[in-house]
Amino acid sequence: MEPSKQMTFKQKHGRGTDFLRYLDTENISINGMSKEQMKSHYDSGYSLYRRQIHPDEKRINFATILFTLTHTGFVRLYGKKAYLGHVPRNVASRRKTSPKSNHESSPAKQSPEEGPRAKPRQRRRKKPAVAVDQHMILKQSESVTKSIQETTEQEQLPNTGDGNVFNCQLCLVKCHSYKEYQSHLQGKRHRLKVITTGLRKNKSIMTQDKDGIELTGIVSETSESTSADTVTLELREGDSSSVIFRIENKAQEDLIFLRCETLKRVRVFTVYDVKKVTDGMKQINIPPGHQYDVTVKTKVSQVGTFHSPLAFQFKRLSNLNDFVYIIRFLCLRVTNDIVDELGPTEKYRKPPRVSGRRDDDVEIIDGVRPSGV
Repeated sequence: MEPSKQMTFKQKHGRGTDFLRYLDTENISINGMSKEQMKSHYDSGYSLYRRQIHPDEKRINFATILFTLTHTGFVRLYGKKAYLGHVPRNVASRRKTSPKSNHESSPAKQSPEEGPRAKPRQRRRKKPAVAVDQHMILKQSESVTKSIQETTEQEQLPNTGDGNVFNCQLCLVKCHSYKEYQSHLQGKRHRLKVITTGLRKNKSIMTQDKDGIELTGIVSETSESTSADTVTLELREGDSSSVIFRIENKAQEDLIFLRCETLKRVRVFTVYDVKKVTDGMKQINIPPGHQYDVTVKTKVSQVGTFHSPLAFQFKRLSNLNDFVYIIRFLCLRVTNDIVDELGPTEKYRKPPRVSGRRDDDVEIIDGVRPSGV
């Protein structure tokens, strides 16, 4: 049997979490349990359970399992007792207010011949640290914890895990502070997840004009305007063109234009506007009745068909927490003389379907093998 030190940290961590799952299945709580009691459950109950399922599996000693669980924050050791997750406040406060021992409370006796003796320095007990994961440890005071709790109650977060862990149900992301959670909501990953989820569930709502916003696409060559969700361009190889998307605010309050970006990395499309909103550098206000133009330039030196969704993000001054998204689709077809020559000569027709079933009135006659074969 190979030694257990050759196992990776991930394998040891998986064995430790499986041990906690076993205790939970057996209705055994480790809160307030000593290390000796945990070792007894591990050696007697859990090891026998693992040998029945995996007889040839490597055995890991309890000290390695306990180190892995405490290092990753699944188990906390407070004195000689263990707790799942974090140490309860009543236990920590009871430990702090416990009376001092006899040798600390009573001064040491000294003989008059030794002279005056300096008082021994008392060690300052460090506050227990809250381990977030195996890479980061946060030391939070009571004031910080109280402010985070008050903020979460005001904002009514969708889901709050143990301690100060905030979960984004849409992106399946865990944030270890409220500030990190807000930064995730304002980030590109969450924004793209909201857009792609909306397109997958209800494409018509994401592509239509809404909330008093009218988005019109104008092709520069033909000067034709369209409010359809797909703007199609047909170019010859080496030519260039552009499409102007005109944003018009028809509501009675100001419109904040936050961002415009392509959701697919296609180099043939270049988004540009005068005030550099598309570069992510500014946000502008569009007053009621006013317009703002965003230009998409196209230039390609090879034939083919190119697609990319174009996302516009807005919000209103009356509701700064809700974002409004409008999606348009860009389609560019580039051809040349060779492509025109290779084009179809007639309309495509599907080949007739051939049934694999054998009819009963068909007679099968054995053939005659040709000579010389």
